[in-house]
Amino acid sequence: MEQIEGWNAFINNFLQSSHILSEDQAFVVVNVSQITQRDKRTNENIKALRLTLENNKIEYILDLNKTNSIFLLEHGIKHPTGTIGKKLFFKKGILARNPDTNKEVEAIRICQIE
Repeated sequence: MEQIEGWNAFINNFLQSSHILSEDQAFVVVNVSQITQRDKRTNENIKALRLTLENNKIEYILDLNKTNSIFLLEHGIKHPTGTIGKKLFFKKGILARNPDTNKEVEAIRICQIE
């Protein structure tokens, strides 16, 4: 039997709008990984980027959507690993349509990078 090292491997703390207190709050990128997700519309596996962020010694997970990925590219990040060590700032309160449910949900958008 494989040894279990703790709960951290099984619990993900995804970044939510409630974690963002203001647009001045910095989240530092500490890791970038590629994940595979199932596209609910096509039922195909798709590749996605996952950032591990840190704020006040708490780690958060952010799966990059197309909008946030394009923001990073347009702001000089030539490769996903170029985000490591960067500070990301977020805007919340933006409504976006969830393609799975076809309902408007509150979205998190990167608004600044340092």
